[in-house]
Amino acid sequence: MKSIEDIHICVNSSDGTHSVERTIPLADKGFKISFIAHKNFDRVDELRKYNNVSVYFLNEINPEKKHFRLKVYINLINYLNPDLIIVHFCGYDRFQSAVFSNKKPIAGILMGGDVDTHSCVTPLSTFLELKFTKCFLPYLELLAAKTNKIIKKLEDWNLKGKIVHIPWGVKISEELIHNSGRKEREDKSKERLREQLDLP
Repeated sequence: MKSIEDIHICVNSSDGTHSVERTIPLADKGFKISFIAHKNFDRVDELRKYNNVSVYFLNEINPEKKHFRLKVYINLINYLNPDLIIVHFCGYDRFQSAVFSNKKPIAGILMGGDVDTHSCVTPLSTFLELKFTKCFLPYLELLAAKTNKIIKKLEDWNLKGKIVHIPWGVKISEELIHNSGRKEREDKSKERLREQLDLP
């Protein structure tokens, strides 16, 4: 069995702060991490302080492939040859590259918009991407979602992979309550806010 330092995790970032926030605990544990993003964005520099994290920007690897980087993405993943791929937001080239790289296992972090458009009218490209995502989610070994609503939708699809709930905190209520001085109503306010946001 490999030690933590020998386990190589490839993180297919959604180019958002939360991708960095969820990668830092893995870096702190000592995993070897390859963090892939399309371009530099806020907080990526926090990952550079770790000796066990390598950051790759697709626009620096092949700048002329600005609008179609799928092949570049797949080739990079195959070159890195990770033990695990974590996909933040299961949509578009970050998800497609993981699927078509044929590397296993894959863990998908679902944000909501990658599985449900809430009956909104969407462009054809978005509609097709959702269909692609739904077709390939059954091949992921682990799916993590932040709300009970997403988890319920996944359970209705009878997927093979394990589904886990990863709640992350809502600081809005704490700020509102502590700044307004209504400490005695803290619990009820949090509960109400979580219900409005459909959080556990």
